[in-house]
Amino acid sequence: MEENKPANNQWRPVQIQTILVPTDLRLESMVAFQYALTLAKLFDANLTLLHVFEESYSFDKEIGLRAVELLGVKKSNAERELALIEGHLRAQ
Repeated sequence: MEENKPANNQWRPVQIQTILVPTDLRLESMVAFQYALTLAKLFDANLTLLHVFEESYSFDKEIGLRAVELLGVKKSNAERELALIEGHLRAQ
């Protein structure tokens, strides 16, 4: 039975270098940030925040230029929110 045992160096501890944290910027996603931050500290890993900003392909043609301005404001708000989250996570 000894011959079927794997060599000790074959079973190394898990090494996590980067953790991807997708977010929709809702309050509920803060729970995911806390888990990710805890893991990052444990493994001395980097965190990468990901937020996908969805833009309708025909948004400006169907609704008009005013809607395009509104979309720009929403995008700026999302970028600001991500920057705040990033600052909060870096502080911890």
